Amino acid sequence: MDNDTYKQVITTIAAGATGLSGAIDLEDYEEIALEMPLAWTTANITLQAAKESAGQYKDVYDDAGTEVSITAAGSRIIVLGTATKAAIKALRFIKLRSGTSGSAVNQTTNREIIVHLKK
Repeated sequence: MDNDTYKQVITTIAAGATGLSGAIDLEDYEEIALEMPLAWTTANITLQAAKESAGQYKDVYDDAGTEVSITAAGSRIIVLGTATKAAIKALRFIKLRSGTSGSAVNQTTNREIIVHLKK
């Protein structure tokens, strides 16, 4: 696959922390898939976003006021559906959260998630 149209990013949600990953630069990528680790403490994934990598991250909601949520489980690849892609299409930098803004779920050990990005 052409390196100009595809990129993999490995991000980590640290154990016992806020449940947030490091920043992921979405650049001009529109197709997003999450490759989940084998071990995953049960939790959906929600998002924070910012316009700059070191900027102020805010929780991501759709236009109906619902927090954008991805149903997650261990040892699978999750291809983001139309509604989730539409909600984050205009975003530049995101962080993945284990759990929700109101109830982050701490992972029992560091969890690496491979983010597949395609233009």
